[in-house]
Amino acid sequence: MFKCSNVQLFNSRIKREFGFTLIEVLVVIAVIVSITAVAGGYWAAGIKKGRNMERKSDLALYKVALETYANQNNSYYPSAVAAIRLSVFCASYLALYIPDCPEDSYYGNDNTLVYNYQAYGANPLDNDGDPTALRWVMWSKLETTDKIWVSCSNGKNGEMNSVDFAVSDANCPL
Repeated sequence: MFKCSNVQLFNSRIKREFGFTLIEVLVVIAVIVSITAVAGGYWAAGIKKGRNMERKSDLALYKVALETYANQNNSYYPSAVAAIRLSVFCASYLALYIPDCPEDSYYGNDNTLVYNYQAYGANPLDNDGDPTALRWVMWSKLETTDKIWVSCSNGKNGEMNSVDFAVSDANCPL
């Protein structure tokens, strides 16, 4: 009998020494939740910054397509008197120069995140797409700030406050 009680006592000690109490488990869960909450905020900001970089890259790709178009059309760009959504315009007029016209990756979730284009020709009555424009401006709203990314035919690129932003006759606002 003595041996039997020692074995039972030893087994119960092992179980107590290697187990976790409810408080210990709750503390670990609370720490994990806290770390996840902090890291989640950084993760979301990083994703938005990544999409902003993609926007800038897409506008640079459009810029190359527009320059190629102008090289083949006596240095004229395709006309667009009013601001127009660039991906739709591209599919109609720039498909030879950029076969896969990129759209903002977040456009389905936020319809204000579009690539815009305006080009001014010698004659304001020109039809969209006519190779008569002398200058152009492209822009897109950025997601992480209250800014607009602008790219112009004169080579200027940069951010502007959305409050101060306006495009008239495809004059570069930068």
